[in-house]
Amino acid sequence: MKIGTCVRALLCIWALLTISVPLTVQAQPAQGKVPRFEPVECPGVLRDRTDFTCGFLIVPEDHALPEGKTIRLMVATAHSLSPEPEPDPVVLLSGGPGSGAVGSTGDSLYERTIRERRNLIFLDQRGTGHSQPSLDCPELDNLSLLILSQPQVPAADLIHPLLKACRDRLVSAGIKLEAYTSAQNAADVESLRQALGYPQINLWGGSYGTRLALTVMRDFPAGVRSAVLDSVYPPHVEMYRDAPGNADHTFSVLFDRCAADLLCNLFYPKLRTAFLDVYAQLDKQPVKLDLTIPSANQQIDYYLTADGFAAGVFQFLYDPHAIRYLPSLIYGLRDGDLKQVTAAVNATTQISNALSFGMFFSVMCSEEAPFSTLDEMSAVAQNYPSAMQMHGSIFSAEMWALCQVWFPAGITPDPRENEVVQSDVPALILAGEHDPVTPPVWGKQTADNLSNSYYLEFPGLGHGVVGVGASCPILIAVEFVNHPERRPSSACIGEMRGVAFVVTAAATRPYAVVLSLALGGIAGGAVILTARAAWTRRRGFAWKVSRRLVTWLPTVTAAIIMGLLLVTKTEPSDKLRIAELIIPAALAVQVALAVAPTEDRTLEVIATCPRPVWWLPLERAALPAAAGTVLALGASLIAIMIVGQMPVRTFLLHLLRWIPPTLMFSGIALYVSIRTRQIALGALGTFLIWGTAAIAGKFLLPGYPTFFPLNYLQPLLWVFHPYLQPGELTSTDYLLNRVVVASVGVVLIIWIIRRMRNTEWLIFGNVSRPFQANSHQGVG
Repeated sequence: MKIGTCVRALLCIWALLTISVPLTVQAQPAQGKVPRFEPVECPGVLRDRTDFTCGFLIVPEDHALPEGKTIRLMVATAHSLSPEPEPDPVVLLSGGPGSGAVGSTGDSLYERTIRERRNLIFLDQRGTGHSQPSLDCPELDNLSLLILSQPQVPAADLIHPLLKACRDRLVSAGIKLEAYTSAQNAADVESLRQALGYPQINLWGGSYGTRLALTVMRDFPAGVRSAVLDSVYPPHVEMYRDAPGNADHTFSVLFDRCAADLLCNLFYPKLRTAFLDVYAQLDKQPVKLDLTIPSANQQIDYYLTADGFAAGVFQFLYDPHAIRYLPSLIYGLRDGDLKQVTAAVNATTQISNALSFGMFFSVMCSEEAPFSTLDEMSAVAQNYPSAMQMHGSIFSAEMWALCQVWFPAGITPDPRENEVVQSDVPALILAGEHDPVTPPVWGKQTADNLSNSYYLEFPGLGHGVVGVGASCPILIAVEFVNHPERRPSSACIGEMRGVAFVVTAAATRPYAVVLSLALGGIAGGAVILTARAAWTRRRGFAWKVSRRLVTWLPTVTAAIIMGLLLVTKTEPSDKLRIAELIIPAALAVQVALAVAPTEDRTLEVIATCPRPVWWLPLERAALPAAAGTVLALGASLIAIMIVGQMPVRTFLLHLLRWIPPTLMFSGIALYVSIRTRQIALGALGTFLIWGTAAIAGKFLLPGYPTFFPLNYLQPLLWVFHPYLQPGELTSTDYLLNRVVVASVGVVLIIWIIRRMRNTEWLIFGNVSRPFQANSHQGVG
């Protein structure tokens, strides 16, 4: 629906920040035959598209008065990709009510799939988009800012005068508001079919578009070949009265899915209890959030209330990508961590949409509100906890009362707008299990009354299953349009998985602390013991020989690149990022070249010296490590030269960006080089591992979209991300990550060095057990 595409950031998310403001155009006196189609140049982004044609559909403002005033509806046809398209196009019916359709480029996955065989027609319904007259309400442009900046004032009280001003302006322009209904809209669709000369059309509706499609099927069934109904809003339901029950159901689905998910239940147990606890906390004491309103370039202090919290969770359930964050968001609020919820609200307030609020209220106040009473809504709400009653939302009693502003003299509803639609037109009904506003049960009820229909429900999806990019519902829907006489294959639904809930770094921080202490302790202890042993027999190191054998080309190359960075005009942040990548790679490759048993001609001689054999890789690796430290310090000094004065904390931060990954990749390099025993394999293997980490390391970040089964491992892997950026997580999490990354490198170095205590293994590789046993007995 988007009966709520609207935005009221975590409070009453229904007003949208940016609303197009075309001049009000009055309905025109009838001139010529209607309906008729008048070609015009395509608007906006479609103007230069050669695969689109556009025009105005001229229809009566009131189809009951065909000789009366006319209105102009914008139509854009995206031509089929096939040279011989099918004779029955797909007509796209958008939601809202009040959303326009013209402006889409027809290039999304589902649109291009439709266009493989058919033309796709976008219709700006009456009062919306580019159609004339527009029932847009520019008076409501700054409503979100108004509501957010005055949380102590009921939203309905703020909306009332603005809505009245919009209504008065439209009426004074001669617009007949009661003519902007689903029945009139359906007559427009039939007029479109006639004007364009199609024997039949296929309807594709989403949200409110499904109600419109059902109305067309009811009133003009002969012209409809098939109908795809995505997230059904049927006429017979009671939107206002059923709101608490819908909220309770959709919240329960969220809580149940989290409980059934291994990681979600482990890190966010008893989510329902946590949700109710947060609601109770906010009911007693709202929390202050520092919000930024981009459209107004303004920062405000917003107090998040209990009802605002519930409305926000409800709104997030529209989008399957947002659903993933809800458990962590709820727990973050419970534990007093406001960073995530503040970011979520700021992101929400940046949404904009050209919703025609005049069309919205004309439809809702003539077809929905008259069939509910305040007493009925109050009686139903009492059956649910306060957190589920949706106070202040667009489905609340306060918003219902705004219909008295839109139609102050009242309106006589058409009883058919509250009755079940029955039809034998082939119909495919799609539903998302998390849909908060058009719950799956509405789709099932609709299917029961359509004799030639198929109902399918998709796991992990919310409101509008086709538009979220999932291929399965798109393929099913297009197959149905191609062959409405048979049930489409739905095997792909079995391959879909539920929501992959995001487990944040904050939830896994105890694990990170334990891991950093364990690895850090092992690495630190090993370094101390090794340093002590090396110092006591420091004359046993072959420093001069090692220095001559170490290949310095990678380090010299890195130093040259860093010097070039200093004099180039690249952005400072890009320079630092390049240096962060180059230093660890260069030193790791140098370490890989330092010890390769098969290709080291001095190995046998040095290994027979009266000293521990494991000193060999230690002294070879120590020189690149020292060079790495010098290079990192040099890079930090260059950073100071690039950005000017730098606080001590920032200087240390730069060292943390370079030294830990240098240690990690050096440890990997030493391990790979000695295990493969070949210089080329050691360097190549190290370089491949480094490249993979540099390119794909982002997949280790909590919440980054990933795939099964990596999504179950992702929450535990961020501590190993070598190129984690300081701003991607909190400073505490970043420090834990640096400790683990550095410790992994040190532990790998110590591990491979311990494997080299056997001289025969070092020189000959994997020798047999009998030979190993005899080798310790001596000769003679």
